[in-house]
Amino acid sequence: MFLKTPRRHIAALICTTVLFSIAAPHKGHAQQDSAPNFKHFVSKSIYGQGGTLTTPNARHFKTGTISANIATLDPYIHYGFGVQLLDGLHAQLRQSAEISSAKDDAHRLFPGLDLKLRLLQESRVRPEISIGMMSAVGHKRMAGEYIAASKRYGDFDFTAGMGWGRFGSAKHVNNPFAVFGNHFDQKRPLDGEDASSPDDWFTGENIGFFTSLVWNSPINGLSLSADYGADRYVSEQQVISGFHAPAAYSFGINYAPTEWLSLGVGMSGNNKIMGQLHLSTPVQDIKTRSAKRGERESLTNKIARKITGIDDLEIIKDTPPETFVTKTEYENNTKTIQLETAGQHETLPYIIGKAAQHQVDTSYASLDTIALEPLRYGLKGPKVKILTRDLDYAVNEHISSAEEIWHNAQISKKKFKAAKPTPLYRDDKSKFWSFTLENHVSLNEEDNGTLTRSALLVQRNYPFKRNFLSINRLRLNLFNNLEGLKHLRQSDPKIIRGNVEDFAANGMAFDQMAFVYNTTLKDNIYFAASAGYLEEMYLGAGAEILYRPFDKTWAIGAEFFDVIKRDPFTAGASGFEQGTATITGHVNAFYELPSTDTTISLSAGRFLAKDYGVSGKISHNFRNGARINGFVNATNKQDQDVFGGTTHLYGGLNVSVPLGSLRFLPNGSEVTLKTAPLGRNAAQRLDKPFGLFEQTEQLSRRHLIQNWGDIVAE
Repeated sequence: MFLKTPRRHIAALICTTVLFSIAAPHKGHAQQDSAPNFKHFVSKSIYGQGGTLTTPNARHFKTGTISANIATLDPYIHYGFGVQLLDGLHAQLRQSAEISSAKDDAHRLFPGLDLKLRLLQESRVRPEISIGMMSAVGHKRMAGEYIAASKRYGDFDFTAGMGWGRFGSAKHVNNPFAVFGNHFDQKRPLDGEDASSPDDWFTGENIGFFTSLVWNSPINGLSLSADYGADRYVSEQQVISGFHAPAAYSFGINYAPTEWLSLGVGMSGNNKIMGQLHLSTPVQDIKTRSAKRGERESLTNKIARKITGIDDLEIIKDTPPETFVTKTEYENNTKTIQLETAGQHETLPYIIGKAAQHQVDTSYASLDTIALEPLRYGLKGPKVKILTRDLDYAVNEHISSAEEIWHNAQISKKKFKAAKPTPLYRDDKSKFWSFTLENHVSLNEEDNGTLTRSALLVQRNYPFKRNFLSINRLRLNLFNNLEGLKHLRQSDPKIIRGNVEDFAANGMAFDQMAFVYNTTLKDNIYFAASAGYLEEMYLGAGAEILYRPFDKTWAIGAEFFDVIKRDPFTAGASGFEQGTATITGHVNAFYELPSTDTTISLSAGRFLAKDYGVSGKISHNFRNGARINGFVNATNKQDQDVFGGTTHLYGGLNVSVPLGSLRFLPNGSEVTLKTAPLGRNAAQRLDKPFGLFEQTEQLSRRHLIQNWGDIVAE
């Protein structure tokens, strides 16, 4: 089977990463967290993850780093998209295309999911040790596992390791894991049409050893490298006529002219040339722009005008707080104010600090304390009481700090009565507009190579009364390469998302037109009900409930939706398909990793195809609004996998980056990239318009603690 090399779609993936990179004010992100300067950046192998030329190493990127790469060494071109999900956990979706020349079409495609997990952090005396799997789930030909140890000595970085599967085909010694049972030393096929699975991990009669050396030159960004690998290209020599395997040793040069771009060339032996291009950027270094701040006449100036009757006083201007005050009460030298945080894209401590300072600066009454009650679309946050003296010392006198404000602050989840939003809040439309450039890429498609679709989403939220919200989002489909996709896939009597090409063919559609009612039922218990066009492919109604104790690191909840499939052939996909009604719902559990902005979530329930299963997700939120996550859904229903076989799994990686540096866009606009199989039917969840865990994150204790320093930010 000959497949066209997806050059145009590789370029689209790389261009998206470039957009992320340009948006970021880079601060030496290419280096590892513990590295002192940029010249100690993490080198990359031709497979995309941390490595040296053809061999892996133990290195990881800075948490939140997203990357796109393309590399070539006869007989493959490798390209992929990776995310450093956690400190010590990297995931990458990779596609390897067998080609005869860069100008030729691909003979075969070998997709896979690559994982790397740090086992031990480097110290002064011990090396960094990581365990990794290439094609942990993917084609057998590219599958291989390894354990690598890397140690830096001055400008030199040494790596040694042992590998299984592809990385162990040199067969240096017997498999040491055989002592743990016969399962590990069973004969392992290095090729075949079945997907690699956990049954193959670390198996095989033999293993191989590899080593590498990187020298970081005095020229910033320039490094030289050499390696000796254990990959003998056994399968390629058997199935590719006239193929000569690359030599076991390689050497090369790498240059990073900027912190987000690296270029490398090398030689395998003396007759095979390799090259690679790697783009990367840490999403947390991308700055969001504060909401536009207008100027208005201060209370002090208004009173002075009234008392003196003089109109030519010097106008005293003040910057209004980054929120709306919906209620104020004054009693016993304490002013209590209610804050609307919806539509704001700063941290809650920043909003609290600005609002409190505004009250101090514009009040003639004596204030000892200020109590602030934040709300978000009617959901109640913690009551925060701070001393005005501490705030003044930190902000104006610069003789105190946020830590001292925290020491004397009182924070609780005591119940309070929410006031109605002000007309100013309802009418400030600029805060509720947003634009999203949405990109969905599936690298791992053997029947089509790389599949892509892109769309521009224009959203306008309209809050009204206290607990009601209207979500309106228009989808403008830009481009895709999904034509004929549904005819290549196995037929399914109930199409869930298998006809994605029909929806993508709509030039314009109502992506969401939903009404949401949300409220705080009791302290720590939140409720939301939604009805309307819930997402691109489904309309219906449902509800969600969440119990999120303020002083705990866990939360539990449940959701339930009765939906029907939308008809893509009607105007704006506004119609629906008869006989497609279904009920979906899940029980959800969340756990916040202590002292981080990382959340692990697990769900169990019924998917859209009436199949049952579980979902797991690791997500990380950054202070600038960027988000990354990796997910996998497992179901009792079979679906087509990327090899034309069947699978019970559906997973992918998601990145969302705010475009706050582009001043012509509303704050809150973003670019998103989802890498997951397109057009699947099993293990599919509803993209609900209003998620309680996400909406209450700004009101959580974790968010307050992690960002408390912003209370004195300028």
